[in-house]
Amino acid sequence: MFSMLIIVSTGVVLAFWFVDTQGALLGTPYGLLVCAKLVLLAAVLAIANHARLRLLPAMETLANARDFYPLAVRWIKLELVLAAIILGVGSALSQITPALHAQPYWWLPLRLSYEATWPEPPTPVVVTLSVAMALAAVIMLGLFR
Repeated sequence: MFSMLIIVSTGVVLAFWFVDTQGALLGTPYGLLVCAKLVLLAAVLAIANHARLRLLPAMETLANARDFYPLAVRWIKLELVLAAIILGVGSALSQITPALHAQPYWWLPLRLSYEATWPEPPTPVVVTLSVAMALAAVIMLGLFR
């Protein structure tokens, strides 16, 4: 867990260093590869968590191990393939121009900016109420669980 924390934190630092705006993140090949790498890493971590929480406890007895062995092998193969793809994406990232030095091409039909809508009268109230309701829901889940 500690090594994965170091890997993820150094990757985030490098991403912030080489990708300075949302246009660079979503409008350059480097930024899109960073996004793809994050999605793949999230999938690998989800599979590893599933294996640790579901498959390992189920395989404690020998009878259950025979039943779960093919399923565990499939999950591990999928995790290995995704990890190999992450290595390929990382290799591609090392060979292309960083987003900081590339001209972004905005391909989305919308603009992601809170500054464009924040001065409108209902926006601050809606956002504040939404955050307050989300915090209240998290607190209630924590208290009544």
